[in-house]
Amino acid sequence: MWEQVKASKIDAGSFSLNDKWVPWYNIHKTYAGLRDAYLFAGNAKAKDMLV
Repeated sequence: MWEQVKASKIDAGSFSLNDKWVPWYNIHKTYAGLRDAYLFAGNAKAKDMLV
């Protein structure tokens, strides 16, 4: 998908990008989970992965 975006071949749907689940949503959820694991659980590894 990223190669398609790089080549300006973009087909955006309401919840998809080039017939894939919205990648920004997945990235956001991963980062938010790492942040929460650090802030609320004190997990230093989560902070290292996030940064």
